[in-house]
Amino acid sequence: MLILETERLELRKISNLDRVWFFELLSNPELLRYISEALSPEEIEQQFQSRLTPWNLGSQHWLTLSVFEKTSGNFVGLNGFKHRQGCASVGFIFLSRYQNFGYATESLSAVCEFAQNLGIKALDANITQGNIASEKVVQKCGFILAQESLGTVQIGGRVYNDLVYKKILNQTT
Repeated sequence: MLILETERLELRKISNLDRVWFFELLSNPELLRYISEALSPEEIEQQFQSRLTPWNLGSQHWLTLSVFEKTSGNFVGLNGFKHRQGCASVGFIFLSRYQNFGYATESLSAVCEFAQNLGIKALDANITQGNIASEKVVQKCGFILAQESLGTVQIGGRVYNDLVYKKILNQTT
């Protein structure tokens, strides 16, 4: 089983045991306000099932890691990436009650290190403009704003800009 550890957190490959938390995160309109339109239970289940598939560097689906506090064992959120041609897109979402503890930054740092150890050359993070908390997380992890696409994200009848942050992991010589 894939497990990453930080000082305060344990990140492990998502499993059937994490279904209730996955649904709690992806059915919460407040958490999704900068991520996507509301999802139906069927859409959430489809996304969950796609993440249960065994993962390797050649996989076309997300490596999704469930994040837990080490001391309490409590589930706090999800973090992970989707690899394609030497680069990967990162994503994370955390329960409201565990935000502002630095868990997203701590877990994303571990995910970045894991990706680098796999030989992934670069990471990107697409963040909807206005999602200041997520911007701060990626900036703390060394991501730099590389591109802003005007009016390309539509959520809840509102139009937003898409901010693309990038982080170079492995330089080729």
